[in-house]
Amino acid sequence: MASRLLSPARFRQLFPALQSLVWLDTPGAPPGAEPVVQAVHDAISAWSSGEFDRHAWDAATGQARGLFARLIGVDPATVSTLGSLAEAAATVAGSLPPGRIVVAAEEFRSNLLPWLARPEHQVVMVPAHDGITRVEDLIEALDEGTVLLAVSEVTSREGQRPTSSSCAPTTPTGFRLGCAGSRSGRPRSATGSASASTTTTTTTTCRPHFAHSKARS
Repeated sequence: MASRLLSPARFRQLFPALQSLVWLDTPGAPPGAEPVVQAVHDAISAWSSGEFDRHAWDAATGQARGLFARLIGVDPATVSTLGSLAEAAATVAGSLPPGRIVVAAEEFRSNLLPWLARPEHQVVMVPAHDGITRVEDLIEALDEGTVLLAVSEVTSREGQRPTSSSCAPTTPTGFRLGCAGSRSGRPRSATGSASASTTTTTTTTCRPHFAHSKARS
């Protein structure tokens, strides 16, 4: 497995645009990686020529689910594929028993509004301190009535990366930890000028994309 890992330098080489840009944003509308661009070109060419294989297209979803499950070390049956973070969050919200959902007040809205839309849940929004969403404040907000802690993989406001391991030692049992990828920051060129902002969307139940859920017990 180690031999297949890309170094940061090799990873950058996959993105022609990164020869002149330093990309600091999340991947909602990023520069295209050559393998991805080629795959899109192949799909469009097959579509245009009438050779498009819908069975192969449908099979790609299952293949991607399996690859992602292997990457994070879970059963593929626990991985869902959905169209957006908001859709994924709404799906998780509908599956939860009534209770408290703890989320940062400055959270990316696709990881906040779906929880607020469910009247059976009490949404506890943890405020930032000095512009920073602190992991310890999120932990302090948890209690035995908490059914979900929803945090971004990278926080939307300040771009820090809370980790599930930092939550684990002191938290009560029986709730789910939900991680969501979100937008953060702006791309900048090598000279430092700002480019267009973008978005992205993930969960381990911490875009674009609720990946899997795991209840602690």
